[in-house]
Amino acid sequence: MSTPLFVRPEAAADLQDAFEWYEKRASGLGAQLVGELDRALASISASPFAFSRAHREIRRVFLRKFPYGVFYHVDGDRVVVLAILHTARDPRVARQRGAGGSDASGQ
Repeated sequence: MSTPLFVRPEAAADLQDAFEWYEKRASGLGAQLVGELDRALASISASPFAFSRAHREIRRVFLRKFPYGVFYHVDGDRVVVLAILHTARDPRVARQRGAGGSDASGQ
């Protein structure tokens, strides 16, 4: 059984920025990034506790073909994606996003 995912707006913005950057380099490369992310999110949803902790309750999974990590935490019966960050970025960004707790909207 899969665990529902909620992607915070900041994480969606991370993805949008990365998608645009890759599409400017080569048409279709952004779509490949999204495909890799979809695979990672499916793995997270299937086994949210299978991936290592990056900090306290925040976990991280790396994409296979792109230098990005997906930072998330389990919040009750769902997974909240906090950030999708290039590996060169400071992972404290995800910690800062996670410090505010889960999204109150319940989406």
